[in-house]
Amino acid sequence: MFKAVIFDWDGTLADSHQVVVASFQKAISDVCCKISDEFIERRIGVGSAETFREILSVSARPFDETLISDLVVRKVQNEIEMSKKVNLLAGALELLETLKGKIKIGLASMNDRPVIDHMLQTKNMKRFFDVVVTAYDIVNSKPDPEIFLACATQLGSEFD
Repeated sequence: MFKAVIFDWDGTLADSHQVVVASFQKAISDVCCKISDEFIERRIGVGSAETFREILSVSARPFDETLISDLVVRKVQNEIEMSKKVNLLAGALELLETLKGKIKIGLASMNDRPVIDHMLQTKNMKRFFDVVVTAYDIVNSKPDPEIFLACATQLGSEFD
């Protein structure tokens, strides 16, 4: 019998794809260049800082960690400003309502903590999650399983 379930946010519970891409595009356009949506799409789930490092590397624009931090702040602000465009996927709310109280529920998202906190608050979903782990809580980004292992550990679940 399962004792816990872990969800991702982007593409699992919410249709946030276009907002994530647009928030990266808006942040980077002020600094250097236009990058293809496809380039960003392939990096959703990697984490904002790492995505910006890759964008700036391929654009041959010199950068330091101060610039990366500034871009992450801009991206977070952009995504929060656009958050009303994010819709929950069909059945997501109903599934969480069915599971709540029967099993521990975790959220593991490589999105930025302020974005996830804002989304959960404005969509009245914070109440469903016993644990929330974001990119801010781990060292290694996906595909490394660290985020899911950290969430499972905090949920008190054993895993193989």
